Amino acid sequence: MPSVRSRVDSILGTGINFNTWFLDTDGTGEVFDDYSKDHITTEGEDINARIERVEYLNNEKDMIVGTEGGNDFINKYVVYAHGIDMGAFQWIDKDLKDKDSEYYFGQYYSPTGGVAKIFSKQVSLKDYFRDIFLDYKYSIPLYKLVYNDYIITTYWWGNGSLKFIDDIEDRMLYEILYNILPLYHIDEEEWEKHKSLIVNHYNVWGDFSKKVINKEMVDFENLESDGSVKMTQYGDDIKVIANFTDSEYDYG
Repeated sequence: MPSVRSRVDSILGTGINFNTWFLDTDGTGEVFDDYSKDHITTEGEDINARIERVEYLNNEKDMIVGTEGGNDFINKYVVYAHGIDMGAFQWIDKDLKDKDSEYYFGQYYSPTGGVAKIFSKQVSLKDYFRDIFLDYKYSIPLYKLVYNDYIITTYWWGNGSLKFIDDIEDRMLYEILYNILPLYHIDEEEWEKHKSLIVNHYNVWGDFSKKVINKEMVDFENLESDGSVKMTQYGDDIKVIANFTDSEYDYG
């Protein structure tokens, strides 16, 4: 903890008035058996050390704390987690890292000093990855059925709501259906480019999320056998019907 306290104090000493803190690996790192004599820390000590760091920021620095991964042992102590609703996968496929590929995600820096290209560059999503992450045939909100009223979730930070240019509308539907926090990377240029879309979507999602954020997701159903129309229920009184097709669907 001394090194954590020192680093936090040095950052806060810059004068920026932070109200939230993101602990990247504390929540996403798994806890494994380790029988090496060189590694004497037990699983319990590992978990407790991570929790101690979160509670330090919560209690002593009055921060809203988030992390990556949303593992159960840390969820009691954090408010939000990224990477749950669409994890990182750009390292799997060489095209996503190839600067000459149409699927290249972009660099982790900005030549203009604004949003880094990996966040602002819009690309098409390969069908293989769309099948895994976005195809309604396979989409089941297992995590949200357990944790909707417990932790706010969103995508891995490189897979923002506007990243995949052919899938923006479907992702907006998922954000309401599953109460996923929209994720945007904003500088002046990105704001001017996407302002209308962001504001219009947030006006709908924001009002909805306020109503369900403290409710359990108590039910999920595929209303069509292929999963193209889905229903989620929050608490006793709120249902969401999402139709991923161009055809009308009569629910009732």
